[in-house]
Amino acid sequence: MDEKFGNTIIANVSSHDNPGAKGNFAIIDLTKDSIINVEWHDTRETLEKDSLEQLHGIGPTKAEKLKKSIVSKISQLAKYENLAELAQLSELSEEQLREFQLKAKSWINKEIYQIAPFDFHFEKMILYDIETDIAQERVWLIGLQIDEQFIQLFAKNWEQEKDILMKFIEILENNPDHVLIYYSGNSFDHEVLVKAMRRHEINTEIMYSHIHIDLGVILKRCFIFPIRYYKLKNLGSSLGYPFKHTNLDGYAVAMSYHSHVEDGKALDPKIFEYNEDDVKAIQFLIERNIPAEAKIDKDFFHEAYTFKYPLKDGSEKNELIIQVRNFYDNSSSNIRNRKDKGAEIRLSAKNLQELSVLRDNMDKLGFRAGKPQKKSVNRWYIPYYGKQQVIRFVEMIKPRKKYDISSLLSKS
Repeated sequence: MDEKFGNTIIANVSSHDNPGAKGNFAIIDLTKDSIINVEWHDTRETLEKDSLEQLHGIGPTKAEKLKKSIVSKISQLAKYENLAELAQLSELSEEQLREFQLKAKSWINKEIYQIAPFDFHFEKMILYDIETDIAQERVWLIGLQIDEQFIQLFAKNWEQEKDILMKFIEILENNPDHVLIYYSGNSFDHEVLVKAMRRHEINTEIMYSHIHIDLGVILKRCFIFPIRYYKLKNLGSSLGYPFKHTNLDGYAVAMSYHSHVEDGKALDPKIFEYNEDDVKAIQFLIERNIPAEAKIDKDFFHEAYTFKYPLKDGSEKNELIIQVRNFYDNSSSNIRNRKDKGAEIRLSAKNLQELSVLRDNMDKLGFRAGKPQKKSVNRWYIPYYGKQQVIRFVEMIKPRKKYDISSLLSKS
C-alpha cells in the first residue's frame, strides 16, 4: 500500500515467503514536475496465461514434475486422457491429477465445478472476522454479524484485549444455538482466538460448544473456481462482491493499529470498514446460490459432509472420549509436526466408512476435520490441523504416548 504523509509518499511492500508465493513490488515514477506515481505489481504477472502455476495448488515443484512428463501448459493438462499414465510419469497421485485437470478446465472455460454436496442451511449464525497484530497472535478487533445485527468489539489498546475476548465469550453464551462461521481456509481465526484466550487464562471450552465452520475450507472442498487464490478477497471479488478498500490487507491494517497504539491517534474509519467488509463478504458467499451456477462433476463427487452439534458435558460425551482414545491407541493414528501445515493429528483406518464414524465422534467433541486423504491402496486418514487442536486432543482424549510430542504441547 502507499500513503501520503505531508509531502512524503511512503510505499510499504510485503510478500509471503513460502515457496511459490507471489512477490509484490512497486514501480515508482518520479516526473520532472515532482509528481510521484506508484504502480503496484506482483511476480505472477510474469507467468504466461497458460502456465500451470496459474492453477490453485500447483507451485514450482508440482509444475516441474508435470513438465518432465510432457505436460507444461494448462491446455495440455485439460485434454490429457490417460491420467494413470501421467501419474506414473509425474509421481503425482491420480486423484490429485483429476482435481488439477478439473481446475484446468475451470480456468479455461471460466466455469465453477461442484465436486461435493454443499449442504449449508443454518437458521442461526454468527459470522465473524478478526484483526490481529503483525505477529498474528494478539486480537484487537472482532467484527460479528449476529443474525441481522453487526457489531464490532474493539480494544483501544492491548490492555483491553482480554475485555473483548470476554465479551466475545459472553455473546457465545447468550447464543448457544448459533453456528459460528468465519473465512480463512486454514482455521486461522479460531486458532488465534483460542490461543489468545489461553494466554489470558480464559476457559476455551465455549469455543468448542458451537459448530465452528471455516467457510473457506468448505468451499474448497465442494467447488473448483476459476481463480488462482482462494482468499476471501479473491473469491468474493470473482463472484461480484464490491469490496470498498481493495488496497488494504491484513498486514496494512495491523500496521495501522500498531501506529494507533504507539502515537495515540484515532484509527482511520476505513480500517473498521475493512473489517465489516470481510464479515459482509462471508454473508454474501453464504447467500449466493453457488450450486446453481456450478457444473456437477459426478466422476469426482465426494460424500456429503454433515455438521454435528458438539455435545455438552455428560455420559455420552465421556463415552465418545473413550471410543476415540481406544481407536487412536490401537491404530496407526499419530500426532506429528509437519513443516508445511504445522501440528497435526492423523486418525488412520483401512477405509472411509470406518473413518466416517470416527469423524462424527470427533465433530461431536468439537474438533474440526481436514479433507480425508488416501495414503495407500488400503489406508486412509483424516487430518486435524493446528496446535490448539493438538493441545486440546491430548488434554481431553489422553491418548497413549507414541512419540515425543512435548514440543507441540507448549501453549505459548
